[in-house]
Amino acid sequence: YALFLLLIAGMMTVVMAADWVLFLLSWEIMGLSAYLLVMFDWRSFANTRAAWVYLLTTHVAGSGILISACALSLVAGDFSVTGTAGALQALYAETPAYVHLLVGLFALGFAAKAALFPLAYWLPGAHAAAPAPVSAVLSGLMVKMGVYGLIRLFVFMLPDDPVARVIWGLLLATLGAVNMVVGNLRALGEQHAKRLVAQSSIGQIGYIVLGVGMAVALAGRAPLLAAVAFAGALYHLINHATFKPLLFLTVGAVEHHSGTLDLTKLGGLLKAVPLSAGLTLLGALAIAGTPPLNGFASKWLLYRASVFGGLQLPLLAVYGVIAIFISTVSLAAYLKYFGTVFLGPEREYPAGRKAPESPAMSASLAILGALCVLLGLFPAPVVQAALAALAGVPG
Repeated sequence: YALFLLLIAGMMTVVMAADWVLFLLSWEIMGLSAYLLVMFDWRSFANTRAAWVYLLTTHVAGSGILISACALSLVAGDFSVTGTAGALQALYAETPAYVHLLVGLFALGFAAKAALFPLAYWLPGAHAAAPAPVSAVLSGLMVKMGVYGLIRLFVFMLPDDPVARVIWGLLLATLGAVNMVVGNLRALGEQHAKRLVAQSSIGQIGYIVLGVGMAVALAGRAPLLAAVAFAGALYHLINHATFKPLLFLTVGAVEHHSGTLDLTKLGGLLKAVPLSAGLTLLGALAIAGTPPLNGFASKWLLYRASVFGGLQLPLLAVYGVIAIFISTVSLAAYLKYFGTVFLGPEREYPAGRKAPESPAMSASLAILGALCVLLGLFPAPVVQAALAALAGVPG
């Protein structure tokens, strides 16, 4: 529990830090506490290995953030984020290649934490190894710290050059599209319940990063569409923080009752855990973008931005079509999970299991399920908040 609170504190400080010293300190606190939580069941070699792969990947890639922040602080004279942003703009006029290198190093560290392809290999193992409540927070919140870093870098710090914005924006959008395809297709083939939900996280992060990439690429060409893309990305980020923890916690309820997460050994749990079954279906429909749930509202903004953005940059329309198709793949993966686990004849489970749904477990699932409905029925406040965030963007 102490590590859980430390993880939350680290993430809160990351998004409040106004200088890179505090940012990097809280970034490390967040990373180390997450590492220890992933290897909570340290007697399992698979769990300790998954934790080590996570730590090694995110820390080696994260050194890019340290290098870039230190290099820019030498120019700016301090470690403030605003100072380094100004230094980045000033350097771009003299040495654009050096600036792109620094931006790339920043992006490498954030992309690893956000589980962007090809640095997403750590996520399924880490989320499968951690206890279900930890997996819910890692997927619902911690990987978003990487997305937050990408937004802070490309929306608020990138030099105000139309060519640079299009190049970096299209690169982000491409990585987002790859994440969508790879994550959801892998989820469709998984036979381990928690790994299936974890693979799906990679796909959903792809939607968010696609929106951020479109916002950056369209900023100088179609500002209104850029705002729509940014609102869709931020909206989907918030939505993902509701339906993905919901799905991870329902997986935890299944494990709590049956003692296994192997889909080949599960079945017939509908009568045993009816609330978990119903909310699993709700979360599956929400994550696939089914109206009127929250996933539909955010994906609709992303679809519109990509299709109309294709008039400016045709590649974005292609990514929009991919996003629509991949939503059906995501739904297929979760319907496979739902049908296997909750329908059909009940299997034999280890003696001493078959624990019922507790009131606390049911309450947490119900709250997240209600948010999936409310955020879909009332999108305006979230969109307005996302657009208000753009008020601080330079230019």
